Amino acid sequence: MHKNRESVGVVLDVDETLVLSVKRHYEVLTTLGKSLGWKNLPTFEQVLQMGGTHHAYGHYPRYAEINAEICAAEWFNRGLEVIPAAREAMDAIGSQVFFYLTTRPASMTRLTYEELLQAGFPDRPVIARPSSVPLKKTAEWKFSVLADQAQKLRNPLELIDDSVTTHLEIVRRRDRSVGTQLYAGAITPPHPTAVNWQEIVQRLGFLR
Repeated sequence: MHKNRESVGVVLDVDETLVLSVKRHYEVLTTLGKSLGWKNLPTFEQVLQMGGTHHAYGHYPRYAEINAEICAAEWFNRGLEVIPAAREAMDAIGSQVFFYLTTRPASMTRLTYEELLQAGFPDRPVIARPSSVPLKKTAEWKFSVLADQAQKLRNPLELIDDSVTTHLEIVRRRDRSVGTQLYAGAITPPHPTAVNWQEIVQRLGFLR
């Protein structure tokens, strides 16, 4: 977290940070898996314990292809359950939100923007993952976007994200213009720095 916090701009991850997509993801993959003959399918509790669908289903045949199709589908990304504490937090920090940064494919940019707006989140741009960036490179991509935007905006940025991998990548880089707070989301594994939305608001209390 930045020491000079008064000028920090907040950047928000989307899935499992603002909205819950993992439950729908589990339901869809389980239904498809059964039709494809996948054996020993995990329970929802196991998916959460394993850190999400990539870890829980990644060994099944055609998972990567099927998952990519699901994530790029309009029906999948519409009407997802909003995390109440995240929306409430916007009353305190919403004015300092600069943009959203999501692993969702770039084709979902407009839909994601519309859904966030409808859910009551701040009206800000959405930056989604280009097709040239594979999922395994998400952490590096997010850092590069943050560093680039911090330079363009001439303002330090702090990412709120539920990914431990992304959090550690930002910490590792030690870039004074890019900070990070790890949100303790539904699929975030136990980590000493993970915090809930109330704690995030307290840390960013200067933004009220």
